[in-house]
Amino acid sequence: MVEALPLSRFSPEGGENLLRGMAGGTIIKIGSTTEEGIEGGGLIIDYRRAGSSVVERAVFAFNDSGLWVEWAGSVASASS
Repeated sequence: MVEALPLSRFSPEGGENLLRGMAGGTIIKIGSTTEEGIEGGGLIIDYRRAGSSVVERAVFAFNDSGLWVEWAGSVASASS
């Protein structure tokens, strides 16, 4: 079973599908941002799902209360 992430306005289902899609994938980059509005500075993970050439990004925000999905989506193709 995949651990659930809290609900957020960007991922109202709680992030379970995001975590399932990341499982078995390839991590491309991990980082953070200085962009305003992402609580805790954010945790950004760029990855490719298993068998895909599309690079996807998951942005997590966090504070003392927990971690949640701030944004998730495709950013580029691996061939570009």
